[in-house]
Amino acid sequence: MLWKIDHGALRIFATAQGSVTRHDIETYVAEVIAEGAAGYQVVFDMRAASASLSRRDVAAISQAAKDRQKHDRSDGRMAVVASSEAERDMGTYFADLTSHGRSCRLFSSVEDAVVWLDQSPERAG
Repeated sequence: MLWKIDHGALRIFATAQGSVTRHDIETYVAEVIAEGAAGYQVVFDMRAASASLSRRDVAAISQAAKDRQKHDRSDGRMAVVASSEAERDMGTYFADLTSHGRSCRLFSSVEDAVVWLDQSPERAG
């Protein structure tokens, strides 16, 4: 996984490549937190990834994201970019599980994801 943190915009651009495991996601989250970027908006691009995640893994990752939201400094919205049906299914499952604590939506392009994140939280819904 590759990522870039924009502290000025309170935003992270993360790109998953190849086989992505729960350990990969947890390592990414730990490093983002260590960089002081917990709660930033996230564009999570999964288009170049093949997720090796079970539904149980996704549920655990989602719960951890909701738990962190209580201490975050921004609105923490997450835009998941996916292209394959499997990625979209996993992204939808994550978004559904996370939606009560963190706004998360699926997109087909990074550009559309950024447009949504650029809206105020009230307008983005």
